[in-house]
Amino acid sequence: MTFKQNLSAVLLITLPLLGTSAFAQDAAIPFISINMIADGQNEVFEDYTEHLTPIIEAHNSDFTPMDVTFDVAGQLSGSMVVTFGQFGSSEDASAFNQDPAFLELFPMLESSLADHMVFFPDGPTPELEELSRQGSYLMTFVWSDTSTEELHAYNDMINGVLEPVLLRHGGTNIGSWQATAASRGLGEDLVAMDAPQLMELWHFDDLRGFFEDPESADAPQPAFEITRRYFLQLVAP
Repeated sequence: MTFKQNLSAVLLITLPLLGTSAFAQDAAIPFISINMIADGQNEVFEDYTEHLTPIIEAHNSDFTPMDVTFDVAGQLSGSMVVTFGQFGSSEDASAFNQDPAFLELFPMLESSLADHMVFFPDGPTPELEELSRQGSYLMTFVWSDTSTEELHAYNDMINGVLEPVLLRHGGTNIGSWQATAASRGLGEDLVAMDAPQLMELWHFDDLRGFFEDPESADAPQPAFEITRRYFLQLVAP
C-alpha cells in the first residue's frame, strides 16, 4: 500500500496518520502544522477553527492555533497559523475523520488555505497553558545535509553556548523534537515531504533583543549545510 493510500485522517490540514506501524493504536498522535492562509481568507479560516473546536474535542482530541507574525529566516511569507495538537488515539482520529460535522466543514478549510504542511513530532506537543504566556514564541524547523544525530548534537552545543544570552532575554525551551513523518498539500494534492530533523519551540520575554544581541551573532557555525530552515515568530492565542 502506498503512502497516500495509508492516509486515514484529516485535521486543520488534512492530517495523515501513517498506520499502526508508525503509531500504536491506543497511543496519542501529536502533530504540528503550518497553515498558509489564502489571500483574503483569514476570516474564513478563523470561522473554520471556531466551528472545528467542539468537533475535535468530542473525539478526545485538541488543537491550539497560533498566529505567525513573520518568518525570521525569510523563507515563508503571507498570513500563516501554526497549530499544535494531538489526537487521543488512532481510533479517535478515525472517528473524527468520519464525523459528518467535520466533513461538512472541510470545503471551508480547502477554500481558506493556499498551502499547508503537517509534521508529526516524536513527543507530545505543549499544553495550552504553555502556549499562552506573555512575550513571543519562536518555532524553528530545520533540515540539513548531515545526520539527525549530528544536527541535534550541534544544536545542543549552540544552546549551551548561548545559555547566558537566552537567560538574559528570557528564553525558555518549551519543546524539542524530531519529526517522524511529514506531508504537504490538501485533498488530492496531498503528498509526503521530507520531515524536518529538528523542531524547537522557544518562549522569549524579549525575542527582538535576543536576535539583536551581539553574542547571538557570535555563535559557532555548523560544519554542515542547513538546507532549509523556518524561524516563525508566534503570538499566544
